[in-house]
Amino acid sequence: IGVDSYDAPKINLKGDKKALHYAGQDAKDFVSLMIKQGGNLYREVAPRLLVNEQATGDAILDGLEWIDKATTSEDVAMVFLAGHGKLDHHRDYHFLPKDFIPWKYKRTAISYDDIKSTVARLQGKALFLVDTCHAGGVIGTRGSGTIDMTKIINDLSAAENGVVVLAAS
Repeated sequence: IGVDSYDAPKINLKGDKKALHYAGQDAKDFVSLMIKQGGNLYREVAPRLLVNEQATGDAILDGLEWIDKATTSEDVAMVFLAGHGKLDHHRDYHFLPKDFIPWKYKRTAISYDDIKSTVARLQGKALFLVDTCHAGGVIGTRGSGTIDMTKIINDLSAAENGVVVLAAS
């Protein structure tokens, strides 16, 4: 998933620190790289790419549901997010889809809880790559206001979850 073009005009301001330029291309490049591994590192690669216009909140949630249903214990599942991430007033992380509406935060942003509940339950092995603002807050920071990287690692990469997390911003 890569979003660098948003419906909310203030998010796209050029010259503003909020403007993104490569999130969509990064998602395309990641999928392209993985496709090249089909028949080599992986027997088969079945990507679902959502970039800009396709990366609506509904499409992202549908994609999370798809990967949950499609992944077996023999698979390696990968979820790649590039775009804007925000912390809400409780300091919980949200990924912003293309159709994010700032004054309808709860209904239009993708919460970490939705992401985690999918990624942590995937059968097989899972790789979760997050390249967004506040990527370190992907587990939320309720109360303390600080980001506990150890908690991030332990939360998703616990033996029962088996998730490898790479976060950058």
